[in-house]
Amino acid sequence: MEIKQEKKTGRRMHVLWLILIVNLVLIIGLWQYHRLIVEVSEGAAADLYRQALSPFRGKEDVNEQRQLTVALLHSEATAVSFGDGRAGYESLITLWRQLMDAEKFSYKVVQSVPVGKEAEPFNLLLLPATRCMGHEDRQAVKAFLRAGKGVFMTWAAGTQNEFGQWERYSLLNEVGGIEIAGSPPATDEHISKVMVSGGYPLTASLNPGFRLNITAFDQPLSANVREDRVLVDGVWTDPDQPTFELHSVRDRAAVVHGNYGPGRFVWMGFTISSGQNRVEQQNAFHTLLRSSMLWAGHQVLAFKPVWPEGHAGVLSVSQDVHGTEDVNPAIIEIVRKHRVSMTSFVRPDLIRRHPELVMQLLSVGEIGILGEPDEDYKGRTMDEQQHEFARAADLLQDLTGAAPLGFRMAGGQPFIDRTQDALVRAGFQYIANRELDRMVPKAVRSYRRVPLVMRPRTLWQVPEMPYMRSGHPVMDVENTMPVHLAQILALGGMYGLSFRASEQDADFPRKLDALFETAKRERVPVLTLKDVLVLWEGWDNVKIATRYVSSRRASLKISNTWFDNVDNVIVNVEMPSVQRRLDLESMTLGTELPSSMSSSGVRWRLSINRLGGGKNVVYYINQEPTRKGPESDEAKMMRPSAPPAADPW
Repeated sequence: MEIKQEKKTGRRMHVLWLILIVNLVLIIGLWQYHRLIVEVSEGAAADLYRQALSPFRGKEDVNEQRQLTVALLHSEATAVSFGDGRAGYESLITLWRQLMDAEKFSYKVVQSVPVGKEAEPFNLLLLPATRCMGHEDRQAVKAFLRAGKGVFMTWAAGTQNEFGQWERYSLLNEVGGIEIAGSPPATDEHISKVMVSGGYPLTASLNPGFRLNITAFDQPLSANVREDRVLVDGVWTDPDQPTFELHSVRDRAAVVHGNYGPGRFVWMGFTISSGQNRVEQQNAFHTLLRSSMLWAGHQVLAFKPVWPEGHAGVLSVSQDVHGTEDVNPAIIEIVRKHRVSMTSFVRPDLIRRHPELVMQLLSVGEIGILGEPDEDYKGRTMDEQQHEFARAADLLQDLTGAAPLGFRMAGGQPFIDRTQDALVRAGFQYIANRELDRMVPKAVRSYRRVPLVMRPRTLWQVPEMPYMRSGHPVMDVENTMPVHLAQILALGGMYGLSFRASEQDADFPRKLDALFETAKRERVPVLTLKDVLVLWEGWDNVKIATRYVSSRRASLKISNTWFDNVDNVIVNVEMPSVQRRLDLESMTLGTELPSSMSSSGVRWRLSINRLGGGKNVVYYINQEPTRKGPESDEAKMMRPSAPPAADPW
């Protein structure tokens, strides 16, 4: 009887433990489901989720505005002389109408530029490739801008008169302060590339350095910018050159914005039909068009700086260490002199043979794993690669006490999907890649070892730019590194300089020393790639959306879709007109109002001390009545993160 009683008691304990485990799994599952609901059903995260599903879905999109009223100019003179014939011009008008219908923008097709009382209902004039314009229409466009409204121009707007004759002083000269320079370079596939900047309202939803592919069949145009009131949002770049040509950005502009008196204008050197027909490209293209219309139409826009903590950009220096010849004591001494850190990617064979050199490199920064130069990863399965990467990580961890976080292919080989999957499963956090489509880190893989229980691992791609020696065909300066740093800071990006010490000349340490001096003078943080991710990861998960509630009220939604807190959240708010103060109301219980400041009364800087993980906050922005007169808008746009500096281009 006692044995039977013990068996019954044991079975009961097993059943109780089973029930407890099931309840625990259910609780964890419900909590994960709750976090998912928070991330995709509230605040700005919901807007971004729905935007990813459908870029033309207007009702719930990011920065949805119901106050924008557009006058879409249908120019008969342009239709008659259009290069693709009347049908080609009419197709552009149709595309614009479809875009505005999808975005729920109010618009009206007009046959001439509205003037006087006819212009009162509109706050944006759209000139879609309106090449031919008479003198009266050009003067009406200026009057439209002087009334504090906006104009969005594409392609060769206003460069010919109503008879198809070229105007010496065109609308683009007089309003936009630009001159048509010609056609941009194109690839063999007839694609021209626009590289966008960061930190401006037009490109706030895009990553700095993103390449926008434009079809050359539509004859895109490049422009020279000649006035300081005009700022450049995108530049044409040589598709065959992986880095910069070191020409002035103002001599190859593709997208610009600026002010004409109290009015705002945007110009693009291409048409609405010019975007490449790929999902990522179309999403970016439509985002740029939407943001341009909203900004030019004096709508409330909110966006965050590219980098947190007021940084204009960051510098990260890394080196490939194949063997003992790549450990240069002079470079190590310069890194120590400036009290900065760098990342060294080391082959596993060097870790085994020369551990003392690895420890020497560890003393000045971070150690990552460098792939074998003769290894063909394409021919190996994911399990085989994962086993090899895990073995290399264990080798370094046994020596240094810390597992490596980064991996780089030797010689800049491309990463295939299996290799990325193997790396994230082996515990790596990032890969350094020369295939640049942006100048900031990018999440490329996610992996969760135990579903519903453990946090997912994320594999990031960080950009790198190999050092270009003097004497390169496109180089005409003695030291390219400070020049590239200035260019990338102007775009708001990250300069990921990479090199192999044994391939450099004896003067390279001196040039590297000059780069660190420049970074110190410009107050640019010099970080290892690991520290770049620490700075970027939480900031990348802060999402922002604006929406009109009424004619004088807009809602601002800020979401933290990360699992951890994000401190010192900065949000830039672009107002339609000068505001003496920013009238904010908190619509989220227990949330304090952010501090606000502005030097122009148009662009305001909001500061939130801490935004909790998974938290969404909503504020209402109440607008003052629009002031009349020539000083009703800001005289000149400024970068949100720092005072304007000398043009580095």
